Formats: sequence, structure tokens, C-alpha cells
Amino acid sequence: MKAIIIGIGNIGRWHFHSLAGSYKMVVFDKYPDVYTSLYKHIIEHKLMPEFEVVLRYMDLSPKIAEEDIVIISTTVDDRLSIFKNVIRKKPKAIILEKPAFKTLEEYEEANNLTKNSNTQVFVNLPRVYDPNYQKIRLLKGKISINSYYTTKTGLLCNLVHYVHLLDYLTGQPALLSTWEHIEVINSKREGYKEVVGSLICKTPNGGKLCVLRGGINEVNTTVHNKEQNELFKYKETPCLVSNTTFQAVKEIVCGGQCSLPTLDDCYNAHKVLYEYMKNNSLNELRYT
Repeated sequence: MKAIIIGIGNIGRWHFHSLAGSYKMVVFDKYPDVYTSLYKHIIEHKLMPEFEVVLRYMDLSPKIAEEDIVIISTTVDDRLSIFKNVIRKKPKAIILEKPAFKTLEEYEEANNLTKNSNTQVFVNLPRVYDPNYQKIRLLKGKISINSYYTTKTGLLCNLVHYVHLLDYLTGQPALLSTWEHIEVINSKREGYKEVVGSLICKTPNGGKLCVLRGGINEVNTTVHNKEQNELFKYKETPCLVSNTTFQAVKEIVCGGQCSLPTLDDCYNAHKVLYEYMKNNSLNELRYT
């Protein structure tokens, strides 16, 4: 078994970092300059990886075997075409970065392909490995949740994470309620855009998610246990890709149940993102 990482930019490098020294890897990126950054990362962090670089996309497909795990961490622009090529090779599993696809139509096409395949398809959500969130999830149906996210990095990249976490913790789909203060900004990636703003999502059982524009990235969650009338406040410690990708791959390899949400699990969170974009005339934005 080997891990194949398609897209070795900022997030892809941290997937690589997490697996270095534990699994053989094959890496590909259509932008050759990212390999310079990858080698610097290896030296800086004193990694000892066993890996192969593929320089042409056409040479990548023959290297995908049925026991392999493929991580697709490219920009969202070409993710569907890459996904379709990869799933035809029937690997053991695919892990997609979020948002998984650019539109609801692309998402549904990919989800239909997944349902007709033996390949497991997951969406990366490092927060499911947070032990405090795991404890909260065991209480779902008995709790009300208020989560407040203060973010400066943008909603298009992160909204799927925020909404799916609320779905994950409460066991009920969150619905977009209100939005305001929308502003389009330049993304860290040249040629792409991001959106900052504020919004509120709610679930039928009283779960509430507020995403607030701010100068820092911070998550605060308040949980009310209705049965014991207890209030629990939790300030999130970031779950980093460099720590969690290894856990997800190990779970898949060992044949147990992977903690990451499946592509189907993430339908509602993606739907909220696409609804948010449509309601704010953001459909044509080029985002990652």
C-alpha cells in the first residue's frame, strides 16, 4: 500500500508531512515550483520520507493500485476531473480536501460515482479527531450547542468545515439562517478570491453556529447538557493536518471505521456553502 498525494501545495505538504516515515508516497503537482517548497519543508522539519515524484499527470494513473489511498488536495477548479480519473482506478480510498467540488452539480455527480464504486471516499475534517468534540458527539440529542467561529481566512474555504462540524455534533442538518457584511478579498493563492463575512446557521434541535469576521482564527463552543443541566465551554485547540492525516490513513489501512466524514455525510455542509454563494451572487468566483 502507498499513499498518493495529488496537489502538494500548502495543505498537500502537511498531508505529506503527516505520512512521512510511515508510508511510501507518490506525489504530483501540476505546478513544478511547489517541489522546491516541498524539499525545503523536508529539510526544515528533518523528515525521512520514502517517496517518488511524478512530473507528468499522464504518468500518474498507472501508479494507482487498488490497495492505495489517494489524497486530492488540488484547487477546486480541476478536482472533479481528477476525481473521476482516480475513482476509475478503484483505489482503496480517496480523501478530498474541502470544499470537495465547485458546485452542487459537480458534488452530486461525484457522489453518484462513489455510490457505484467500492472505493471509500472521505472529506478531510481534522476536527473529528479532537477528543473534546468526540465526547460532545456522544451526547447528541441531549444537548444544545452554540459555536462561535471568528475567522479572517475566508468562508469559501472553511464554511464546509464549520457547518459539517455542527451537523456532526448535533446529528441534525444545519440550515443557513442569516448572512451579512459580505466582502470579496484576494486569496493567498494568486488569481483566486475569498469571501469574508458573518452568518448564522441553526439546527432544528437548537444547535447554533455563528461565523464572525474578525482578526484571528478562533473557535469557542458552548454545550448545554439538557439531562444534567450542565454547561460546558470549550475553546478549540487546532487539529492540524500534520497530526491527523496519519490517523485517518491508519484507520483505513487497518480496516476499521474511518473517523473522517464520507462524501455523502458532507452533502448538507456543501449545500449550505453553495446556497450561501448563490444568495450572495458569488457563483462565478474563482476560489480554492
